[in-house]
Amino acid sequence: MRRTFKSTLWIALAAVVTLQATTETAQAQRGGRGGSGWTFVAKKYDADKDGSVSASEYTRGEEAFKTLDTNEDGVLNEDDWKSRSRNRDSGEAPAVGDTAPDFSLTEIRNAETTVTLSDFADQKAVALLFGSCT
Repeated sequence: MRRTFKSTLWIALAAVVTLQATTETAQAQRGGRGGSGWTFVAKKYDADKDGSVSASEYTRGEEAFKTLDTNEDGVLNEDDWKSRSRNRDSGEAPAVGDTAPDFSLTEIRNAETTVTLSDFADQKAVALLFGSCT
């Protein structure tokens, strides 16, 4: 029993640390803590420092690149982020204690299996960790 509790504490600590790092990255991408989304992307991906990010510089895949290239000019630059902020839904984020919005995801190991958040309601605790596993 004591060993299980200790293991659970370590897992919880790892989840909190992961959440903190993910939150800081998300804030930087949204413009919090002194940066903008474009500043974050340019710093990370603009290898030749020309003020734009080409598809070959962007390492997160062609589909993600196309999603971010809002003006479809073949490069990511500050203009793409300006248009993204104008088109963004300005809805309110859930407050602390609110029920999380329901969503479904496919399993990593088996793309034919779908997991839905609401399936776990009133059954077990679920931790939502947002971030990159790369």
